[in-house]
Amino acid sequence: MRARLEAILGRTEAARLPSRVLFAVLVLLMLGAAVVLLENITAERRARAQAEKTAQVMIALSAAMRAGLDAETGQRGYLLTDDETYLEPYESGSAEWLAQMRRVGELIADVATSSQRERLLRMHELAEARLAEMDRIIQLALGGERA
Repeated sequence: MRARLEAILGRTEAARLPSRVLFAVLVLLMLGAAVVLLENITAERRARAQAEKTAQVMIALSAAMRAGLDAETGQRGYLLTDDETYLEPYESGSAEWLAQMRRVGELIADVATSSQRERLLRMHELAEARLAEMDRIIQLALGGERA
């Protein structure tokens, strides 16, 4: 009877070994799936943050363009009509144009390549030059010098 009991117990221990291995494999698979899931969530959050920042940059660029157009439209309106109410959109557009260009610079400061920084700097320089030219022309017109 004892031999028989040992044979039964021996088989039971042998049967438990594969089930323990199977359980360990399942636990490892579940841990691996959890790690992959966490990595996907992290990657999605990074992508969402990048998309949000890109949208903010596009909004600031669009606002800069609108402000530049407002400034030019105001300048032309004043020069064509001699109506000083056109100077209000010129002045607000002038201030907003450079402010939005600075905003773009702030938004891309930590991710911009050197080429992108150079282009943004060039855009800012061109905006300043255009505003200086428009201001000079307005000052001449205000002083009575019209062609």
